[in-house]
Amino acid sequence: MKLMNFTKYLACSALFLSMAACEDNDYSVIENGVYIAEAAPSDKFNQQIENLVIDDENVELKLNIRLAAPVSENVNVSVSLDQSLIDAYNQKNSTVFELLPEAYREMKESLEIPAGEVSGEPFVITIKSYITPNNESYALPLRISVTSGNVSTVGSADKLMYLLKTPNKQKSVVLSGSEKVTTFKSPFPASKWTFEYWIKVNNNTGIPTGNWEGEANKPLRTQVFQGNSAPVHLDGSESVLLRYWPDGVKKIAPTLQCQLNGAYFDSSEFWWPDTWYHIAYTYDGSTLTLYKDGVEDNKLIVSKNFNFKKLILCTSFNWRMQVEFAQIRLWNECLPVNLIKDGMSSQVPSDADGLIGYWKCNEGEGNVLKDCTSNGNDINFAGSYTNVSWSEKTYNFSNPNKK
Repeated sequence: MKLMNFTKYLACSALFLSMAACEDNDYSVIENGVYIAEAAPSDKFNQQIENLVIDDENVELKLNIRLAAPVSENVNVSVSLDQSLIDAYNQKNSTVFELLPEAYREMKESLEIPAGEVSGEPFVITIKSYITPNNESYALPLRISVTSGNVSTVGSADKLMYLLKTPNKQKSVVLSGSEKVTTFKSPFPASKWTFEYWIKVNNNTGIPTGNWEGEANKPLRTQVFQGNSAPVHLDGSESVLLRYWPDGVKKIAPTLQCQLNGAYFDSSEFWWPDTWYHIAYTYDGSTLTLYKDGVEDNKLIVSKNFNFKKLILCTSFNWRMQVEFAQIRLWNECLPVNLIKDGMSSQVPSDADGLIGYWKCNEGEGNVLKDCTSNGNDINFAGSYTNVSWSEKTYNFSNPNKK
């Protein structure tokens, strides 16, 4: 699944001005039309794509299908599902959305706007809670058309597509101790790539982190964010060592540093313990960019040839350093930020294009983190000095820090 915010705006100002000039009591049909109000914010009559999260309960949508001005006859409108909207969106955005199966939706096929009115009863759609067998991405593409009445639809507001998301809910793996090296069965040369993961650094000191900022509080930060501690390290022809320091340049809070062979750059400060963060590094062939929770944090202009051979966890941990992981993913393409942001709270299909390593970290027991791709580079902690346990809590990664 590759989710992406879709915006395509078509101006209809001339049409809107002519409709605004119509007097309601004239019941004029000239330049009048039917539209989906939710697809016309502020009466701009723009085509809309909406993201919608489907969690544990059914979702009821109420759409207002309206006339710009009343007419003297009943207007009947049909509502259908238009596969072509999904096809066009997938082609434009390299996504793999599918039509929401009939078993998960309830809706009528028509409604009536009575004579002399601008709208009828809201059009109700029920989307049922669902579980996908392989993390498929579903969409609900709606299109209206007039079946009787001397009016037509308005601009692009005759269609509205919902991109449906189910939040990822899982336990996390908890790691401490010595490093664990996993050598890939075959190296991954990547002229462009993305590496992303959820991480939480735990405060095991027993000391509250209320006094966290500033140089005077560095000793506490050092115990939690051990200097040179690297929870994750991608190694090969080029090293991508992702390590924490208790202080950044401003000396007020921890920073995350990306160390290559020779070049490096730091994240901005601030990082808090006991807090989940989504981290993503992308490389487009000339720029290495860090995104923190789906927002660009910093970047480095650099030209390198990457050939990944190993994934190393828990490098240079002190005896108190402990981290939790979820959804570690390696792609051989540079994902745009909107795909990162839209996909970070969900699982993705294990056969998604460009996905070459995918460790969900959701097993909940045992010593193995399974690579869900066909490459089969499982991380096996048996016999290593890395301590492995599992979170008691199941996190909802649409808002993992919610108490």
